[in-house]
Amino acid sequence: MHFRSACPVLPGGLIFLLALLLGACNSAPWVSSDRLATAAAQTQPPVADVPATAGPEPVQPSATAEIQATPTPSATPLPPAPEANYTIRAALDFEQRTLSVEQTIQAQSPAAAPLGELLLAVEANRLGDVFTLEALTWGDGTPVQQYQLDGPVLRIQPAAPLQPGERIDLGLRYTLRLKAMYSYLGWTGRQLNLGDWYPFLPAYSAETGWLYHNLSNVGEHLVYPAINYNVTLTLAPYERPLIVAASAPGEAVDGTYSFMLRQARGFALSISPEFQVLSTEAGDVNIRAYVFAENMAAGQASIEAARDAVTLFSEIYAPYPHPGLAIVEADFFDGMEYSGLFFLGAEYFNAYPGRPTTYLVPLSAHETAHQWWYSLVGNDPALQPWLDEAFCTHSEALFYERYYPDLVNWWWNYRIWRFLPSGKVDSSIYTEQEFRPYVDAVYLQGVKFLDAVRREMGDEQFLAFFQEYAQRYAGRLADTRGALELLQAHSEKDLSPFMIEYFENEGQK
Repeated sequence: MHFRSACPVLPGGLIFLLALLLGACNSAPWVSSDRLATAAAQTQPPVADVPATAGPEPVQPSATAEIQATPTPSATPLPPAPEANYTIRAALDFEQRTLSVEQTIQAQSPAAAPLGELLLAVEANRLGDVFTLEALTWGDGTPVQQYQLDGPVLRIQPAAPLQPGERIDLGLRYTLRLKAMYSYLGWTGRQLNLGDWYPFLPAYSAETGWLYHNLSNVGEHLVYPAINYNVTLTLAPYERPLIVAASAPGEAVDGTYSFMLRQARGFALSISPEFQVLSTEAGDVNIRAYVFAENMAAGQASIEAARDAVTLFSEIYAPYPHPGLAIVEADFFDGMEYSGLFFLGAEYFNAYPGRPTTYLVPLSAHETAHQWWYSLVGNDPALQPWLDEAFCTHSEALFYERYYPDLVNWWWNYRIWRFLPSGKVDSSIYTEQEFRPYVDAVYLQGVKFLDAVRREMGDEQFLAFFQEYAQRYAGRLADTRGALELLQAHSEKDLSPFMIEYFENEGQK
């Protein structure tokens, strides 16, 4: 997820003066799962260019434009996490906006003690009259006798508690009747989007059990484990050819697409007869952009930014974790990341001025960074959202240092300083339930923290931290304590003053 501003644009130093008098403007929140019931989004114009001289004096980044790769970390990675395998066979009637699905879930009990209840997140059932569960069986085909579907949560009681490591084997059959919604789950006049469309076992914590959180006014609440996906999608005949964007490259035979994606946090699809497809490569990673005809030039800018971001982040973080990346121009506001795919709102494409000084290019880099910080390394985005959002926003700064060094000051002004951010980096989506304070604390204060410790540590140690962090937590969930301890371990200097300044909880320990 990224954020945007709906602040008016003023020339020169008037932005800073207005910020001092009134504070930064509130931004319209993105379309999140608590807003899936909204049938239409209100139009808000995207922010235009902000001069590089606007706002307070920017902090100069400490590195040169050419960031060098760091040595391979020597620490032993954590043992592999247990694998989960989802097989999903879906048939889509695009004209009727219905999806018939058969799904199997094969995993292991994640608990260290006997587990008396399975919990599946069913976000589609939050919408009302969208999700119909038609069958729920164990792996041998016998019906599940004890279960309760209550809104977005499906609770299943096995006949006997599952022992640690015991196999979980479930079969589901269900139908989705999608609603007309400007969202990542629904359809509009131009596209049909499938994000968070299938039931899944959320991540599990030994301390608190299943990691399924309540909604908030801001941020994201779903905690995804790493899953291996085998997905087939069959399209019913339609009056126009349908273009399918997916989290993984796929092959189509007689109207049926086949996809495979390993160790992913989510599998998303978008289907439209209007998509125009652009393609490029970053090494052996196939990158495609699915855009509308009026935004081909902007689509080219977005796909080039994603290609460059994949190249850079593969060098300084870890190899890109998936076989492909799909960029989908979304007929809804803002955007949403999934493994191998991200949505980005059409307003950014519409506003692209032909240069990287509006949101389109930095947000393309930001969403690409989520393939490392969310997909490769997971976290709890409800309780510790800075671990992906601050990391991805800071990745934008590294992107501009490498590819647009003359615009680094512009980036800091445009993305950070003009908002005069405050708050604690370790805020949750429940700590700050208004959009502007939440973004200022988690995203922007998070970037300020990362930049401060980068200066203190130096680039070599700072980037070595990211490499080891990616290696240790690949396929797992990281947490704030582990991240800060690893960061300190890579620094020859004491970082506790920065942790005390920027963090409410971890920084005081």
